[in-house]
Amino acid sequence: MRLAITYTRTIILGLATAWLAGTVLSADFAWPFLLLREARNLILDATLPQPTAQQPIVFDRFGRLSGYYGKELAPCPRQDARTAVLLVIGQSNSANTGEGTQASAHGSRIVNLFQGNCYRGDSPLLGAAGADGEAWTLLANRLVSAGRYEQVVLVASGINGSRIARWQPGGDLNRMLMRVLDAAQAQYKITHVLWHQGEADYDLGTSEEAYRRMFLALVSDLRARGIAAPVFVSVASRCNVREERLTDNAIARAQRSLPDPARNIRAGPDTDALLGTSRRRDGCHFNTAGLEVAAAAWEAAFVDSAPQFRSAR
Repeated sequence: MRLAITYTRTIILGLATAWLAGTVLSADFAWPFLLLREARNLILDATLPQPTAQQPIVFDRFGRLSGYYGKELAPCPRQDARTAVLLVIGQSNSANTGEGTQASAHGSRIVNLFQGNCYRGDSPLLGAAGADGEAWTLLANRLVSAGRYEQVVLVASGINGSRIARWQPGGDLNRMLMRVLDAAQAQYKITHVLWHQGEADYDLGTSEEAYRRMFLALVSDLRARGIAAPVFVSVASRCNVREERLTDNAIARAQRSLPDPARNIRAGPDTDALLGTSRRRDGCHFNTAGLEVAAAAWEAAFVDSAPQFRSAR
């Protein structure tokens, strides 16, 4: 009996130590602190609350929407050549921060994949921060309506205010993303990666060279994970229309220089050009009309990069 009590106390003490160490220690510490933090993260993931009518919205430790009351489950489509699987990453304008909410115009032909389950692809999307609208459901609507794809799977993982350093190897969001990819690739092959990020690094004063280096490190990580899909890079550096932000800045220059056929990195839309009437009152996030404009711009980027789409126009 005493041995059992001692053993139990040891386990509890070990778990408590892992929890504390994983909570307070920097993301940059080496083993064993990374291992301890991952143990803490697994415990947190297993104990996430479920949404209820009294608490309809639930977020995880990264601020990702992990539960939304009334979210409609849908069958996960079988992937074929006419199925697009879009991985959307970056900061707030890649997440659920747009005005209003958007709905699939094609029922369960557009779905949101999260933790192994598929949900009808309506705003807000599980897996990304925020609980408002987004452009990706609208982009999926456009892709299906135009006959470019029969069905679209959205894997949303954008995090508000995130700087690029958190997405490169060793960063906390890189580790989160790798777990997302492991789960997603058990069911699907990613066909497109959409990157919308940079406003935070404008504020931080990240250099052009540092931004390029960190982004290419992220792409290398994706390739090492078996993702050969094109990576689309938007120009996204300006956030507040009321601020004096230079159009020609280090972040925008880095983003414009990143497209590279050899690395299968392609140009996304210039969303800096969508300031003004396309933004909400905060001057940063897209309003309803801006989401439509952004979705159209992303569709145009797809068409410009795909010969089969261009020939159909």
